[in-house]
Amino acid sequence: APAAPAAATNGPETATDSALLVPSTRLGPVQVEVAGSAADLAVSLASAPQSAALIEAAGPRLAQDLAAAGITLSSLSVNGQRSDTGGGGQRPKRPPQLEAIVAARRAPRPPASPATDRFA
Repeated sequence: APAAPAAATNGPETATDSALLVPSTRLGPVQVEVAGSAADLAVSLASAPQSAALIEAAGPRLAQDLAAAGITLSSLSVNGQRSDTGGGGQRPKRPPQLEAIVAARRAPRPPASPATDRFA
């Protein structure tokens, strides 16, 4: 069952510490604790032992979904064990198409020649 956001913040750099209990028919009750800010969010989950593997497997997707919202998942732990988020706390790798666009934007542009520079 989807849960409401753990805490509202006043901006992307506002630090927060919040906890909530999420009842789930598939996983059983899951205790969720978040701490940090959008630039450095730590998430700790506590669940029944049989649910931990499912939650850990979803770590990379959680990191990707948060990154898409502009939030960096710096750490994720499940039942006290640090879980792999697919990026070691870094934002997930971009798809090749997006990487090509970003690289093209970062590439130095040749100076415009006087003949084509209409603003000179």
